[in-house]
Amino acid sequence: MSRSARDRSSGRHTGSQKETQKPDLPQGEASNRQSGEDQVSGSDSSLALQNAVIAALRADAAVKAIVADRVWDAPPAKPVKPYISLGPMQVLADVADGYEGSDVALQVDGWAEGPAQKAIHQLGAAIRAALSGADLALVDDQRLVNIEPEQTNYLVEPDGITQHAAVTFTARTEPTA
Repeated sequence: MSRSARDRSSGRHTGSQKETQKPDLPQGEASNRQSGEDQVSGSDSSLALQNAVIAALRADAAVKAIVADRVWDAPPAKPVKPYISLGPMQVLADVADGYEGSDVALQVDGWAEGPAQKAIHQLGAAIRAALSGADLALVDDQRLVNIEPEQTNYLVEPDGITQHAAVTFTARTEPTA
């Protein structure tokens, strides 16, 4: 994945707010989304991948030892730390004659209390280990070819106490048939 694609997929953080870029959509797709129609291509495996990632993290013993069952796509209003949530995801379709796969860039966010950084580094390492090369089962007509970590950024939020591990992965999916 190119650096610019990683930059777009990782979401930039300013304080505790995420800034995400809107994807460049073809003219027709942009107008369909504006009118409320949700066009989902067969090559968009993002929801199935998201569900598989959450299930894998919840099932991993090392992750569970740190966060228990606190793994969410979006955390509740006042979550107990440490916990894991999902960050930005970017799906790049890989479509050819009779083939609809995709390359997916996704971010998994780990959150812990500081000010010491030991806990967040342990959580970041557990996230990487749980998903690196994992054999995640996707539903429908897609299968995971591979998922690998790209980078981990360890951040301290503006409150000076909240620690944040932003772990980015790339995944490749393809049709099962």
